[in-house]
Amino acid sequence: MKNLIIILAIISSSLLVSCASIHPGYKGHSVEPGNPIDITVSAENLDYSKRDSFQLIEVTIENNTTEWIRIESIRPRLPDPAESKVSAVLGQDLVDWAEAKQAQAKVDKLNQDIIQASLVGAGVLASTSKNSALSSLGTVATVGGLGWAAATGISGDKRLAEAVMKVPSTHLYAPVAVPAKMFQRRWLLLNKPPNAELTTLVIDVTTVDGKRGMYEIPLSNH
Repeated sequence: MKNLIIILAIISSSLLVSCASIHPGYKGHSVEPGNPIDITVSAENLDYSKRDSFQLIEVTIENNTTEWIRIESIRPRLPDPAESKVSAVLGQDLVDWAEAKQAQAKVDKLNQDIIQASLVGAGVLASTSKNSALSSLGTVATVGGLGWAAATGISGDKRLAEAVMKVPSTHLYAPVAVPAKMFQRRWLLLNKPPNAELTTLVIDVTTVDGKRGMYEIPLSNH
């Protein structure tokens, strides 16, 4: 498979920039008594709309121990694809999705830049007006436009993954080692029917030393 930069940040232009958090999404819980692997997991939708055919999910794995946790595999328990039509996107389909998403992002960015430039320009003109009310609105518009640009720039630098294998190294299906008292983030792309939504993610986790755990993570508050 050819080298390809899968830009997870290509969808971040539609996301809000917020304060950093280890678990920005919803925390899950261990289905197994005692949490045998001693990790905290959470998940959030990075890119999702009921009208779309895809759901991009980011999973955070936090190591609660003072030793490395080396995870051999993480596998989601998805509904029966034959009935639900929900499946994980892998291999060449993942590459094709990334290329299409990148092309879409370029168009969206161009449209956003045009609107932003108009907003900033209108703000500058209005802020020079002798009308005090119009001047105040113009200043707000100018600051708002520049703030939008800054937020987009910050978001655009996030989460790059390279597809050099069947799945990138940052994909949920790839093995991962989590240092002591630290965390790692992994992502999963689902193909789904429009108007469908995976509201709970259940994952099976297996470590290299044979520990097994099952975790249930909500993806929404309903």
